[in-house]
Amino acid sequence: MTIAETTQPSIADLERACLTAVPTLRVGFDGPLVVRAFLGGTGRANAASSLSAAPDPELAARIARIEAGYERLGLPARFRSTPLDPPSFSAALEARGYVTKDETIIFLAPIEAIASADASVRVLTVPDADWMAVTAKAEHQVPARRVEKERAVSMMMVPAAWLVLYEAEKPLACISVVADGPLAGFFDLAAVPKARQRGLASRITRAAADWARSPGGALAMGASGFRQSGFLRGAAKPRHAGSLSLCLYRQAAGQGRGIALRVIAGAWASA
Repeated sequence: MTIAETTQPSIADLERACLTAVPTLRVGFDGPLVVRAFLGGTGRANAASSLSAAPDPELAARIARIEAGYERLGLPARFRSTPLDPPSFSAALEARGYVTKDETIIFLAPIEAIASADASVRVLTVPDADWMAVTAKAEHQVPARRVEKERAVSMMMVPAAWLVLYEAEKPLACISVVADGPLAGFFDLAAVPKARQRGLASRITRAAADWARSPGGALAMGASGFRQSGFLRGAAKPRHAGSLSLCLYRQAAGQGRGIALRVIAGAWASA
């Protein structure tokens, strides 16, 4: 099965699914911008982004208001720039001192093409101590992210699962998966350092896809790490969809302006 044989999601579909998959503590709206804030950990749970690409004559004022709101919360101001941006959104942010940090590619894969049950993988309804211990090994984890992950479980509005892969009763790899209709978001892929480069990430990803079939998942959605772990290796090749998303991040007052996360949305197509 290829992406062409399933419903190709729009950027709006992907954006809504990603926002649903990453719950946050506070949500507000300023015109077409949705503003999200948690503890300052996960970018998507702590950033503002547009849900409409229509021209916005009040854009500059909105940006200033949102920055002030994050400052009141004691959080850095972050803005995610996507293909749903109003015109000149990125330029307006860059003029205020925002810069780009890095890039992430989003891939799609047909669930049926990758799903495979694995007897060594345990599927959890909430993350346990083993899951938290493995995910803590990921380089990007910080204390705020860990607390957000723990608290987000009770906020989920769609089916979700947390998986741990074991060998000799030792937890070696983990992943989480969130099913939002036909889209299943794959997150938190990690393996303990001594178990890396052994194909465990690919195995647990396929086990997560197997779980995602039950709530109706048709397409797996994951960042570039899934490709690096062997996600669909040899079965498909990445195809950029030509869509670009930025998560622009400015540090708190007095700490300088900084960091933007650039995200490129892409898709899998059969080789």
